[in-house]
Amino acid sequence: MVSTRSIVHSHLLVLALAFAFPAHAGDVDILIEKLVSKGILTRADAQELTAEIARESHAALSPAAPLANTVTPAKPSWRDRISLQGDLRLRHQSQELNNAPSLGNLEIDDQDRWRIRWRAGMVAEVNAQWEVGFGLASGGSDARSTNQTLHRGFSTGDARLDYAYARYAASEHVSVLAGKFKNPLWTPKDLLWDSDLRPEGVALPIEFTLADSIEAFMTAAYLVLSEDVAAGQKDASMLVLQAGATFAITDTVTLKLAPSYYNFAGLQGGSGPLVSALRSNTRDADGNLVNGYDAITLGAQLSIAGTGLVPMVSLFGEWVNAFDPDDDDTGWLLGFALGNAQVSERGDWQFKYNYRRLEADAWPEFLPDSDHLFGATNTKGSEFEFAWGLGSGVDVALDYYSNAEFMGTDIEQDLLQINLNLKW
Repeated sequence: MVSTRSIVHSHLLVLALAFAFPAHAGDVDILIEKLVSKGILTRADAQELTAEIARESHAALSPAAPLANTVTPAKPSWRDRISLQGDLRLRHQSQELNNAPSLGNLEIDDQDRWRIRWRAGMVAEVNAQWEVGFGLASGGSDARSTNQTLHRGFSTGDARLDYAYARYAASEHVSVLAGKFKNPLWTPKDLLWDSDLRPEGVALPIEFTLADSIEAFMTAAYLVLSEDVAAGQKDASMLVLQAGATFAITDTVTLKLAPSYYNFAGLQGGSGPLVSALRSNTRDADGNLVNGYDAITLGAQLSIAGTGLVPMVSLFGEWVNAFDPDDDDTGWLLGFALGNAQVSERGDWQFKYNYRRLEADAWPEFLPDSDHLFGATNTKGSEFEFAWGLGSGVDVALDYYSNAEFMGTDIEQDLLQINLNLKW
């Protein structure tokens, strides 16, 4: 008589062999038959055991079943500390110039160009307080343009440094920025600062809450403009202090204001670190700048959240007044925007319009938006913009400029840009 304990031991032995050697299922069947023939297992027990082995073996070998010794590789810590970003813009640009002087590229009255712009960058968190970032962009040595024109028999373009900086978070509200970086100053539009410009030097951005409805900010910066640009020329620099706040007037209405003070060193009496094609600032007989261009500015933006077809309405403006000149020392811009605050998803849209007037000596000629009559001062004109989202991170945009130089000249510019923008 075979004991119950022997039967149990036999079951365990067969199961152990089946899982230890799953590839030899035939051997297990032979073993079970031997146990039946010796009376250790009944035929019913053998059939039940065979079915159980089949079920357990199938589960053990199933791809969905986790392996006992599988260890998930640890995600490298640097992946959590680094973010990548970039964009690509494809552009067709059509320009017509009337009454333009034969000066540089202004001698071409009508111009159609295909252009591209690409930018790629990385930001890395060194530790809880330090951050570093750098980026590359297409374009050449022009600080106000990262465009690459398609021409010259498929020639290769340049890849240049766009920014490289370090940021130190001294506290929750105060940080220090050093190197070459994206503009830390807030401006509602580009009357004073071309969007491609990357200032160089040191900046101290401060942000804090004054009340439940008031978010305040301040930025102090020392920026390098030039160093030994030519024999006998002075080094040039800029010191700027901006203070501003965003006021939540109601749940749907906000007002942002930011006055600034600019102090320039080394511009007066020099030829300037960069000049526009029109050399529009007042110069002496030797071509040196007559004024120093210290100035006060004011930026403002009133935003109203809407519903339905028009989710946002915005009114914005900029104003500048230089201290040195007796006249021709003021500039201003007024505009409005309708649509989404940002065009980032499919179906998002935005329309913008602004009119500007920038007198000859209101501001240094190497800083304003270069698309407005080559970035010159002594200009006035309109800009119309429309953007439509094609998908997440993809939009098509139209930008039309109608500008003129208005004091003592009759130069006119009509410029249309059609852009396809892709961002990641």
